[in-house]
Amino acid sequence: MIRPSTAARADDSGFTLVEVVAALAVMAVISTAALYFFVNGTRTVTHQSRSQAAVTVASESMEQAFAVSAKPVTKSGTTFSGLLVDRTQSEVDAAWGAAVAAGLEGLDQSYPAWDPHPTSGSDAAVDLTRTTTLDGVAYTSDILIGTCYRVTTSTNPEDCTRVAGQLNDPGVAPAGRAQLLRVMVLVSWPDTAGVCDGTCTYQAQSLVDPNSDIVWNNTTRPIAMDDQSSVEVGAWVDIAVLLNDVLGPVTSDPVVNVTAPSMGSVSRPRVGELRYTAPANASGLVTFTYQLKDQAGHMSDPATVSVRVTGKALPDTATAVRRVSVSLPVTSNDLGSPTSVVIDTPPTGATATPNPDGRTVQFYANNVGTYTFRYHFNDGKSDSTQAEVTVVVTNYPAPLVADFTAIVPATLVTGDVDLNMLGSTLNPPGYLFEVMSMNINQGQLKIDGPSGVRNVNMSNYKRGTRFLYSPQTNTLGTWTFTYRVLDPEGGQPSAVKTVTIRIVPVAVDFTVNLQGNKSSEQRIDLKNVAGIAPTNFGGTVKLVDAAFPSCVTNPGNQEYQNGIIKVRTQGITSKTCTMGYQLVSPTDPLTVSDVKTITLVVGK
Repeated sequence: MIRPSTAARADDSGFTLVEVVAALAVMAVISTAALYFFVNGTRTVTHQSRSQAAVTVASESMEQAFAVSAKPVTKSGTTFSGLLVDRTQSEVDAAWGAAVAAGLEGLDQSYPAWDPHPTSGSDAAVDLTRTTTLDGVAYTSDILIGTCYRVTTSTNPEDCTRVAGQLNDPGVAPAGRAQLLRVMVLVSWPDTAGVCDGTCTYQAQSLVDPNSDIVWNNTTRPIAMDDQSSVEVGAWVDIAVLLNDVLGPVTSDPVVNVTAPSMGSVSRPRVGELRYTAPANASGLVTFTYQLKDQAGHMSDPATVSVRVTGKALPDTATAVRRVSVSLPVTSNDLGSPTSVVIDTPPTGATATPNPDGRTVQFYANNVGTYTFRYHFNDGKSDSTQAEVTVVVTNYPAPLVADFTAIVPATLVTGDVDLNMLGSTLNPPGYLFEVMSMNINQGQLKIDGPSGVRNVNMSNYKRGTRFLYSPQTNTLGTWTFTYRVLDPEGGQPSAVKTVTIRIVPVAVDFTVNLQGNKSSEQRIDLKNVAGIAPTNFGGTVKLVDAAFPSCVTNPGNQEYQNGIIKVRTQGITSKTCTMGYQLVSPTDPLTVSDVKTITLVVGK
């Protein structure tokens, strides 16, 4: 039997002490590392769990805001969003300042907003701060609401921001922008996991439109839109009113209930069109209305058709005298309703100025010739066509002169009487009259000359535009002077003619009360009647023989030369009658008054 040697057997004596110590050290390091990873993982899971809870809390806060209508409300005359109801300015300012310190995003792009008229003791429609506890952790939510403005004219997405240069909320959206509300939620909770430096936060924000929703028309009614057109006076125009209307299926002409225009007429030349015929001689803005009716019987609201009827100016011809301003009725033959005239092309070498009456033009030219100008008129709504006016300017017509008699009433007071030279000679205004000689012994002949109305002086003041005569009081008489007429520039002197000035008596109507059935004569003394002139009977004036009426008789022995009429009423107790009378110069039967009436009342 062979036995193995001792040297070939394995060593089973075990680990040495050094090996055991080394192994334990390695195991300690591995266990420490595993513990760190375990603890750190536990913190991370905890933070993630609480962050997820914060998301839930923020969502609940947003939901609270979304549950309140953001549409406008009005309190004490001020309109603002319903989200801001009973949020006080002091509370908002405090919360806004704290949120800025906490780094809440969106604050720098928003204006703080609050209720300008909060109700005392009432809770805000949306809480400013709320606390929620989940899994033993208290989460605080700060809900801030501010206004911002978004550009509406850009095709690219735009941020909602403050208005450039506006530190405070302008309140009203500037042109091209829309006002929105930014709801911002800041959720905070204590950092028990040691990852947030004391307090952890989560932010959320959303934009809310506070404007009223568009009202959609869900009906199938037709929509008639307003129409405009124009036409010249006296013409007609067809208006396709359906071109801009919204209309469903129809089986007949949908245009109904056409009202009558203020002028002109409306007819229907074909389906869907209205023909307006303008009046022959009136212009301006004309309106009428119509409605649409579809095959289901739905009616549209009335639509207004506005037609501008334009006027038509027609050519004119006129004559004028050089250096004499003349009013030309240029619109008298025009078609339309002129309210003002506009000169488009003024005349060369002359002036044409519209008059305030809106229908005539004042024309003036210094020299003889033919002048033209163009004009149009306006009726207050539109302009007419243009027309040309031709004015032939001539020299002054030759002066007219004539012999005539100027009747001057006798008077008891001094005063001037115009002898009406223009009317008696038929000359135009501006012509000059010149005294050549005069035979006037009473009263004073006057002339309206370069220095005004003055007594005629045959040496240096005898030419003017008017002659006046100031008669001597309480006298009659006949006087003459000779004169000639010249054009306004003192040229074209006429022949010499004579003016006869005749001062005639003045009689008046009056009433006399007489005693009835009186046999003795009763006297009517004209010297006591107011208005009669002259009153110096017995030489200057007398009564013309007159017929006696039926209510009185003539007792004879009349004193007409003294201005006295004698009557008798015997046999007449009560009656009224009239008699005519005249006053005349004792020396000149042509110097006589008009016939006047005496009313005799017997029995008074």
